[in-house]
Amino acid sequence: KMVSVGFKGQGSIDNVTWTGIDPIPGQVDYVAAIGDKKYETFEAALADAEGQTIKLLKDIEIAEGITIDKTTTLDLAGKTVSGSPDGAGVLAVESEGVTLTIEDTSGNGRVAYTGESEGYAVMVSDGTLVLGANGAENNFYIDGVVAATSSENLTVHGGYLKNKPTDGDTELDPPTGKVWQQITEGNKKGYYQLVEGEAPPATGPTVDNGGTVDSTTKTITVDTATNGTVTIEGDASSYTIEVPANVTTINGKVGTVTVKSGTVDISGAFK
Repeated sequence: KMVSVGFKGQGSIDNVTWTGIDPIPGQVDYVAAIGDKKYETFEAALADAEGQTIKLLKDIEIAEGITIDKTTTLDLAGKTVSGSPDGAGVLAVESEGVTLTIEDTSGNGRVAYTGESEGYAVMVSDGTLVLGANGAENNFYIDGVVAATSSENLTVHGGYLKNKPTDGDTELDPPTGKVWQQITEGNKKGYYQLVEGEAPPATGPTVDNGGTVDSTTKTITVDTATNGTVTIEGDASSYTIEVPANVTTINGKVGTVTVKSGTVDISGAFK
């Protein structure tokens, strides 16, 4: 480390400049601010955050995650919030009437799940998550899964997501007239962004050589007159498939197979 010292009179130090030391000895290490007020911890800022904007002043790590219990805006300001909570969110919204808005007035900020087990960047079990400020550039990243109870709990104005939002198990439907588009080049390659567009219409599964599909009960019944191999086209991962004993093989993407008698070999993959 470099220390520059100026003397004023014999044996006294008038000015000391510390270079490369963070924090500077004797200086408070602030991590966030609300207006002109600065805070040493994110939790302290959150306690004052009702209806306010918390602006990050440096990268922070929240190992066990933190619950946002007040309606607030988090301005990443080019900084990173990271953590590795097991089965939870780095940031979590769990209360009805609470809205967390994430934006970035500087750009390239991140909310990142860094754990190796199951966990989420942001989790919303109740309340609302808003990603990005409407009409702003919203150049920030979500590294990890965004999980919300339903599409009604999530509003997306921008940002780049490493994964499409889910309800914890399946992908959430994008808003009408929007689609999730994966970027294929540049430094945002692999991230998803919400853009204008229409998703292709969903198609139910079909059985190509004997069987009926009931989309109401999510059941596929293979015809007993069918012998040998049955091929199921389309996504049948959410369907129960009833198969008679004289069918020996099912090809395709299949769900829960109920064999009336005998044994069926399955080729393809469970979703």
